[in-house]
Amino acid sequence: MIEPGFLNRAIVNKQTQSYYRLITALKKSHPRLEIESCASGGARIDLGVARLVDRFWVSDCNEALERTFIQRWTGLVIPPEMLGTHIGPPKSHTTGRVHNLSFRAVTALFGHAGIQWDVTQASTAEQLLLADWISYYKTNRDLLHSGDVVQVNQPDQAIWVHGVVSQNQDKAIFSVSSIAAIAASKPPLLKFFGLNPNYNYFVRIVQPAGPAETIKNEDPSWAKGAILGGDLILNHGLRGLKIQPENAYLVEMIRQD
Repeated sequence: MIEPGFLNRAIVNKQTQSYYRLITALKKSHPRLEIESCASGGARIDLGVARLVDRFWVSDCNEALERTFIQRWTGLVIPPEMLGTHIGPPKSHTTGRVHNLSFRAVTALFGHAGIQWDVTQASTAEQLLLADWISYYKTNRDLLHSGDVVQVNQPDQAIWVHGVVSQNQDKAIFSVSSIAAIAASKPPLLKFFGLNPNYNYFVRIVQPAGPAETIKNEDPSWAKGAILGGDLILNHGLRGLKIQPENAYLVEMIRQD
């Protein structure tokens, strides 16, 4: 549809309702059929059709930096399990940018994850990392597709933090992405919302598809695992990695009794 009318008659509503009836009839005849709706960069997702389709292809631009923006704002209204998020090839066909596997994989994790890359062109090391990422995704898919989505604004706008917290607040996975150079000499304190301030959590950095590229090789003391109070995580924050622009890593939090 490129015009709201035809021959001076309003037609968008009738056409849309007909489209809904077509999908409904197809699914009734073929109960196992999955239908993906195209979204044109997320700008034209029809919220009405969200009741009928299984997922949305968020954008033909599958490059990790662009997808960081696209998925963040599309994710304000569409849940992760309905967003097609794929690992693309190292060099994007739409932007020409080159990104490491870690950044591409972290970006693709929070959605209806998949791979859109000729993996026969991947090195043996990359294939092994892909296998680790797939295993991590499958292990945590229930959380990623059922938890509360959390977007956290940070003082340094070069850092974007978002994640999913289980509804009982027992577990969370957050992504920390750098979309530009960090201004300060030290990485900023990261606050993670949605947790219970009265719980203790085992917190660690997780990088199932390889390490992010850092400016300083100084991991924070909690990187490999530490038990921390929810109140500290929420109100004080944690000093993260100082990563290069267009890199990302995961922070995993599991409640400790």
